[in-house]
Amino acid sequence: MRGRFIDEATSNRIKEAARGVFLSKGYDGTTMQAIADVSHVNKALLHYYFRSKDNLFILIFKEQLQLFTKPSFDALKDSSRGLAERLETLINHLIRLVTKIPELPLFLMSEFQRNPDLVQGLLNELGIPAMSHQVKRLLRSGTESCRDISVDALLMTIFSLILFPVVSAPQFQPLLKVDPKRWGGEIQHKLTALAKEMVKKYVR
Repeated sequence: MRGRFIDEATSNRIKEAARGVFLSKGYDGTTMQAIADVSHVNKALLHYYFRSKDNLFILIFKEQLQLFTKPSFDALKDSSRGLAERLETLINHLIRLVTKIPELPLFLMSEFQRNPDLVQGLLNELGIPAMSHQVKRLLRSGTESCRDISVDALLMTIFSLILFPVVSAPQFQPLLKVDPKRWGGEIQHKLTALAKEMVKKYVR
């Protein structure tokens, strides 16, 4: 954008509008016209600021990916706590995040499937390694142990218990005839408690 006039307020308004549209509709369901409509600018101005849908999407996706992964990774590498505490911090972070942005898990999962090379490239750029590698390094240090279950299985189960109810809500709420408030409250609370119980059971 060198040599071009950029109004920060307009740029931020466009990015906020794009974030909302991409999160609700995904990459394939989003058009520049839809973003222009929500941000109350014309398409010409939208292209002036961000050139293309791909440029704008990568910007938004990178921000959302970092929002999801960095606190999770930071929780796992916090050397002031034991592994069980780190995993509970990870669980608490996930719950806060999906409560605040319930569209985020499905958005990320969809793009992981649509363009895995892009996701891996962004993870490398952000310096976010596989979470299981961080836990396995800790276990190899001899200060912690994970018994009767693999690290990969434990992490997958934690993520499933926290994220699957959010992603599957549109399908399972009507099938099970569960009130949305109960689904997002009582059921999510019980699954969170179950995830923490698993940590206590398997991590020593």
